[in-house]
Amino acid sequence: MVGQTTAAAMNRGHLWVLAAALLFTGCSDFFEGESEYEQVQKRNQSFNGLLTEAGGSAVLKGEQVLGFQDAGWFIVLEGSTITDEIITAIIEANEKDPVFQIRLSKSTITNEQLEKLDEAKVLEKVFVMDLSDTEITDDGLDKLNHMHCISQLNLKGSRATADGANRLGQRKISSELTPAPLKKAPQVEI
Repeated sequence: MVGQTTAAAMNRGHLWVLAAALLFTGCSDFFEGESEYEQVQKRNQSFNGLLTEAGGSAVLKGEQVLGFQDAGWFIVLEGSTITDEIITAIIEANEKDPVFQIRLSKSTITNEQLEKLDEAKVLEKVFVMDLSDTEITDDGLDKLNHMHCISQLNLKGSRATADGANRLGQRKISSELTPAPLKKAPQVEI
């Protein structure tokens, strides 16, 4: 009986090996091409390349946010020409990882481009935004409705005023989506 049990176990073992071989060879189509990790890496490199060509940079790094560890983008496009292609790339990057900081000082960012970022909820988790020495106005700030985390806002040298910044701060404070620890007006430099 021991011999029969051992033979049966060996047959089952061979069946498992055969089943595994069939599974892997029959499913090889699932393993062709780039892995999801490789696709994300390639997409991030493409995004970084586009911003580098524009004279800027984008770094994806982990940060402690409201007691949670999270990864987000730190984007610098100071002095850059902001194209619709760049706006679209930022929106696409934000779909995977949020933007935590965006520095657009001396860039060509427009009220319309800023509104597009806001509508796509790119600015939702931005803590620091630098719009100094840009053409951004109060009209542009008045269209921002998804800035729930903004803590530092630099408007020095822009066409925006303290009144526009105050209205933005009030919308942030009164929003139900603003986390309780952030229910205060951002630090504004005018």
